[in-house]
Amino acid sequence: MMGAREWLNQHPKVAIGGGVVIVILAIGLVVAQVLAGRHKYPSGPPQAYYTVDDGKTFFADSTDKVPPFDHEGQPAVTAYVYQCGGQKFVGYMERFTPKFHDYVVAHGRTPEAARYGRELKRPGEPNWLPSGDLVKVAQIEDVKCPNGGTDVPDAIDP
Repeated sequence: MMGAREWLNQHPKVAIGGGVVIVILAIGLVVAQVLAGRHKYPSGPPQAYYTVDDGKTFFADSTDKVPPFDHEGQPAVTAYVYQCGGQKFVGYMERFTPKFHDYVVAHGRTPEAARYGRELKRPGEPNWLPSGDLVKVAQIEDVKCPNGGTDVPDAIDP
């Protein structure tokens, strides 16, 4: 009876071919693992959520938009969307004041526009509050789950 070592010595081409196949399979597995774990880059511009109905509903669109902007005949504003227990909801909304809206369209989002040119409000509240009042902004941005309780809402992106 012939041993494995003797057989390999008598058939060197088969042994080399088998070794090459094993190396190629190992490389293929490594490459597949690396590619499976890599970050996938978006193919288009980043998106944000917007609303036209005081946060009752929301939709995703390009972050290139400067709110408020026209969406199907209605003014759309940025909607900051959260999730608690599987329920998605708008925590608060944001828009630029008329003065800064035109400035941002012309010059982009500057630190001055981000600090003083925005207005924020929660769904259902009647008035928009200026972004220059950091205490009020912090209160608006402190979003709670609509069901009460101690759950911490998770901010979600489109």
